[in-house]
Amino acid sequence: MEATLDTTYTLCLRSRHKLSEATKRLTLQSVKLLVNHRKKSMLVSLIKAIKALETLEHTDANIMVLLESEEYPRAIQLCLECQKTAITYKYYKCISELSSKLSDTLVTIEEQLDQTLAKNCSSFNPLFYGNLNQAYHILGKEQTAVDQMLMHFAGTIHNTAFQIVVGYVELYSGKGDSSHQRLSYNQLCRHIDRDAFMPCLSDLCRSLWNIMLNYYKLRKWHRSHSSGVSGKSVESNFTRNYIDSKLEYGTARIWQDIQNKVKFCVLGTDLSSFLFDDFIKVLDVIAKLIAIGDEFCGKSASLRETLHKQSLDYFLKLHRGYLDELSMFLENEAWQWCPVKASFNAVHLKEFNFLIEERRSDSVVDAAYLESFEASDATPFDLPAEVDYVEDVFSTSRDELDESDDSAASSESDDVPDELKAAFIDEEGVGSEGAGTSGRERRPSGGTRRTSSEGKQLGSRQSSTTRRVAGDKVLANTSLSVLRSFGRYMRMMSLLKTIAFEVVVSMTQLYELYLFSVNLFFAADADDKTAGYSTRLLSTLTRIYQSLIANNSGAVEDGGFRVEPPGVSPLVDLTDSTDLFGLQYRIVATESLVLLSEELTNLRPHIESMLPENRVVFFNQFCAQTLVSAGDLRGPIYGAVADRIVNAEQIVSLIAQVRWDIGDIMSQHNAYVDVVLSNLQGLECGLAATHRDKVPVLPAVSRIIWGECLKSLHRTLVEGYSSVRKCSNEGRALMQLDFQQYVVQVERLTDVRPLPMRDLVEAYIKAFYLPEIELEKWLKEHRESYTTKQLVGLVNCLASSHLTKKAKQRLLSMLEAS
Repeated sequence: MEATLDTTYTLCLRSRHKLSEATKRLTLQSVKLLVNHRKKSMLVSLIKAIKALETLEHTDANIMVLLESEEYPRAIQLCLECQKTAITYKYYKCISELSSKLSDTLVTIEEQLDQTLAKNCSSFNPLFYGNLNQAYHILGKEQTAVDQMLMHFAGTIHNTAFQIVVGYVELYSGKGDSSHQRLSYNQLCRHIDRDAFMPCLSDLCRSLWNIMLNYYKLRKWHRSHSSGVSGKSVESNFTRNYIDSKLEYGTARIWQDIQNKVKFCVLGTDLSSFLFDDFIKVLDVIAKLIAIGDEFCGKSASLRETLHKQSLDYFLKLHRGYLDELSMFLENEAWQWCPVKASFNAVHLKEFNFLIEERRSDSVVDAAYLESFEASDATPFDLPAEVDYVEDVFSTSRDELDESDDSAASSESDDVPDELKAAFIDEEGVGSEGAGTSGRERRPSGGTRRTSSEGKQLGSRQSSTTRRVAGDKVLANTSLSVLRSFGRYMRMMSLLKTIAFEVVVSMTQLYELYLFSVNLFFAADADDKTAGYSTRLLSTLTRIYQSLIANNSGAVEDGGFRVEPPGVSPLVDLTDSTDLFGLQYRIVATESLVLLSEELTNLRPHIESMLPENRVVFFNQFCAQTLVSAGDLRGPIYGAVADRIVNAEQIVSLIAQVRWDIGDIMSQHNAYVDVVLSNLQGLECGLAATHRDKVPVLPAVSRIIWGECLKSLHRTLVEGYSSVRKCSNEGRALMQLDFQQYVVQVERLTDVRPLPMRDLVEAYIKAFYLPEIELEKWLKEHRESYTTKQLVGLVNCLASSHLTKKAKQRLLSMLEAS
């Protein structure tokens, strides 16, 4: 047992010893392996760090390369990644220095981003801006980017406007110093030379237009990219809403800044001294800018108010000058026929050319300005090349109006739209209710198609007074000048509708002054100052006198202009009987007035389209009351000639010299009939000579003149017969014979049917045969047709034949009482 225990003990000791040796040998090897593995891991990490450090060392250069190539998103992404890497190795001393450098690089990138962002204000590129927006998105500064963008637009507007204005100020001042650079923008605008204003304004609007267009593209870009962002996250939606609200606010702010720049430019220059064409160019430019602003923002009150004030001041001064000029023209007008083509129309004048140009521009650019010019290098403010508009409205010879021009008449007008065609007046209808219309288009310079019979004499009754066709137009130089003024006024209305009503009122004043002067010159010498005047015409003339004509001076009263009544030119002789008492002058004056009213009627749709709706009623009243009065004036003016041609005193005297209490029926008419017919034959010859040598006498005008002469003559015959004191039945038969002979001969001289007031004479002669009872009834029925003197003369004459003294006394008492 003991031996066994010793053996076991020895074995255990040996085993433990062996195990101890084995343990020592295994642990040492493991530790060595672990140490070696650790060293390896550390060396690998060190190699990675060294490589990372090497990469970080070259990152700055790579970022600069990307920035130079304007690849901002990649540059920012690389910079941010390097910053993250630098944080990983921040325990290295060199890395801490590199981290600081990367931070500076990121600041540099943001600065360069901001500078590049500002370039989009002057030249927006959607792809390039997309890169910028992506770069700000990576930075998480999209909201900051839109704020910066608005600041850049404001700065670009100011800097652009300042540089343009200071450039023109220095160019025209002739000074080489930079003293103007120290002035404010408002002060600079007051130093713009008058000759430099228009090109300066055009360049300013052109540049500001470019800024607005770029902002429009910016907003369009954000609208097109908003759908892809919305709904992704709350933060994304918040950012999008913030950007949209900022851009919406920026629209109004940018337009307000632009309005202010243009407003100060306009207010800094005195436009009242500008010529009309130059002022129209200014209006045209600013009106375009306002239209663009309304499309861009819809709020142009500031600029529109400035333009309204400047334009109204300019226009009132212009109108005052035009009224004085028209008054001077009227006083010096010789009232000679100004021959124009038969196809003459107001829109053929260069002053109305804007109507055609507007129609053309409307057909070319139907879309909005911003959309139309978005993809174009052109701008709405590019001044077109100056084109001299050649008028072709005057006839080159007196016979040109009678020549047929089939080729011109058959061709359709390519330039003048249908609604600008003036209606050709049916001269056969002498009514004063305006012009008729014709759907046939005519070229401004074309002739009219006529049949072979037109232009020939119509026959012995009016052969010499109807050689010309009914399409002849009678114009005077002054009426042509008034038409041109209408064109200029309408041009202002089309460009600035806020003063359209004031302009229309001024147009009506020009017309009313012309109407009043024509009446004053050529109807005032009538024997009866009120004969032939319609109630409408009298009302119109009275209103014109009270509102437009000055009593003592041309001072402004009640806010309106007043002018001195003009006097007729001494060149116009209205007393020469060989010249039919100035008939040619009266025809030119009257028919030019009628033509003026017809042209205004044709322009009425265009004028009404420019007026505010609440002001159209004024122009409608003017057309219904004043325009139509032009035709009414024919009667008083031609009636003044008729009174002198008839020579009422001579005819009444000759009738009084005839013995009417004869006992035998005569077969020969009295001598006064020959005198009357001789006067009428003189009228026929005078009309023929006037038409042949001086001015076209249209058939309608000829009939009016004949009608006025016959009216005057018939009133004169009644006046003469009423002066007869004694008359037998045979004498009454002689009166009828005289009048019948007169009627037969007159109907050979004129085609006016029926003879006006013929029944007035016939009824008066037949009244001599009436018995007492029927005579009393007849006198009551014809109190309005005859004067009291004429009715009393009839009763006195009948008293000498078959009327008792008692009946005579009763009838005379009835006439006096009534």
